[in-house]
Amino acid sequence: MKNLILFGSLLLLFSCSAKKEPGFNAVPDKVISKSVEDTPEWAKSTKASFTKDSKRFVVGKADIQGDGSPEKGVDVASLDGKAKLISEIKSKLEQQVQSASEGLNLGNDTLNKITAFGTKIENVVGLFTAETYYEKWSTSDGYNQATKYKCFALVGMDLNEYRRQINIQIANSIGNKELSESFKKKVEAQWDGFFNSN
Repeated sequence: MKNLILFGSLLLLFSCSAKKEPGFNAVPDKVISKSVEDTPEWAKSTKASFTKDSKRFVVGKADIQGDGSPEKGVDVASLDGKAKLISEIKSKLEQQVQSASEGLNLGNDTLNKITAFGTKIENVVGLFTAETYYEKWSTSDGYNQATKYKCFALVGMDLNEYRRQINIQIANSIGNKELSESFKKKVEAQWDGFFNSN
């Protein structure tokens, strides 16, 4: 009798353990609704950023729980996109300012001020959210089902307007020094290659 009870206990234990195996009844994640019927190409693209019509674009992303507001989710995705774009600008601008300032005897403090000015979000003129998109997903870990929103924002910047503002800042930083034609051409060449990837 004791052996029977022990065997029954072990059987129950193993049965419970078997149920705790990860994903024993997992259901594949799937999209259950979208903000628009057709997923935009930019939301499906694997490109981190691209240039089109003198504008630079990046895709911001954010995931939120299914009981949250997708509108808030796309706001977060927009901020993510702006942060990514400003980070990219900072790297490019540091290279450009350093190269374009050669021969002007500008100190590092001046160069750093130009870069800092150019990458403060309030100074990044022409920054905008072009489009937003979100999907609602059904997810499962094998035991529990849940929903979540995957949110996307296409964030862009008008390069011509940004270029104008930075040129003004560079001019203010060097004072009334007369720029040679060769230097002006060098600055223009730097801008032409500012974002040369598609």
